[in-house]
Amino acid sequence: VAATTIQLDVRSEEQLHTLTGRILTAQEEERRRIAQDLHDDVNQRLALLMLDLQTVDRQIGSAPAEAQEGIRNALKGLEELSDDVRFMAYRFHPSILDDLGLKAALQRLLDDFSSRAGVKALFVHQPLDHQLDKTTSTAVYRVIQESLSNIARHAKATRVEVEVTVEDEGLAVVVRDDGRGFDQLAIDRAEGGLGLLNMRERLLAVQGSCEVESNPGRGTTVSMYVPL
Repeated sequence: VAATTIQLDVRSEEQLHTLTGRILTAQEEERRRIAQDLHDDVNQRLALLMLDLQTVDRQIGSAPAEAQEGIRNALKGLEELSDDVRFMAYRFHPSILDDLGLKAALQRLLDDFSSRAGVKALFVHQPLDHQLDKTTSTAVYRVIQESLSNIARHAKATRVEVEVTVEDEGLAVVVRDDGRGFDQLAIDRAEGGLGLLNMRERLLAVQGSCEVESNPGRGTTVSMYVPL
């Protein structure tokens, strides 16, 4: 009876991981669709509105200064809104990941992170000669993105390093920061936060693994491995 119970538990856990993987894949496909709609539809319509307003601006050259200022303020607002839509589309799904691959997408991610968080970021990598499939690339990208998001929110770090290497027919990724760290025992007892759970589930869906090491005042290291 005990052996049967263990087999059922293992099977249930495998089924749960499989279901989670399918949910994450469906979520990414929906994000990709939304990003495409934002870029190809919403942003194009905003661009056409800006062109229309620029035409009106040229036609009312002799109009009162208040009208001219109103048109220019509207143009500025549309330009800012267009930038926000582009960034929103990028957050939903970075097209660079599909077009140029994981290495270029990670470099862009780190550049944006460094600019927005004011944290020095270093990207160390080997040539990624192995061709990663879309699902694996997306999983690795999302886990690194989640790690950087956690650093920006909690770590108070001044330096971050992302290292990507190919070893033993697998992709190894390490994200290190010099922030304030946390009590890992407390996190383990609480079975991790939703962010950490999401990271592990994403990698499990591509037969990968994720480990987190941290101590108060000594920074945090996130290590992940994905078979190629």
